[in-house]
Amino acid sequence: MYTLRRITFENWKKVMTYCCLLAVIGSVACTSTKVTTSSPTSYTEDLSAYRPLVDATYQEQMEASQKTSAKNDGDEKVISTRTIDAELELVIDSLVTRNKKQDFYSGYTIQLFSGQDREAAYALRNELYDKFPDLTPDISYESTRYIVRVGQYISRIEAQSTFRRIKEVYKDANVIPQRFPNK
Repeated sequence: MYTLRRITFENWKKVMTYCCLLAVIGSVACTSTKVTTSSPTSYTEDLSAYRPLVDATYQEQMEASQKTSAKNDGDEKVISTRTIDAELELVIDSLVTRNKKQDFYSGYTIQLFSGQDREAAYALRNELYDKFPDLTPDISYESTRYIVRVGQYISRIEAQSTFRRIKEVYKDANVIPQRFPNK
């Protein structure tokens, strides 16, 4: 149950003071301020002491490359003077040597069959040879089951084009992760 509080003159005075104070602050905050400048002169300062110095040869190379690119009509090759070919070759060589040291690599393959029926696995492989002569199906035997797989792909996206073609004929096909020996 709510009880009504008596409003006294002192309370009324406080409420009115706060309302007036808020009204004044609100009106001051809403007024627009205009900035006027008294002098029409513009600001100037010499910043040449802070600018970096550029090699004259580099600046000449940049000007020459701009001139040749302006003259180039698309038939000529523009040769860059600032290339990173050496560093790039070094990084690529280090990646190749690191990858050759690994015995296996992770990738994806398309699995079409997994079951205990050997004749069904070999029949599916022969059918794949007939329907998709560009593919090489592989049969493996792992712990009491025969598995028919096609392809060795680095990424799932790479496997998608072949998977789409196979999926039209074989509805049970799946793209699965697989580890492949590094040859």
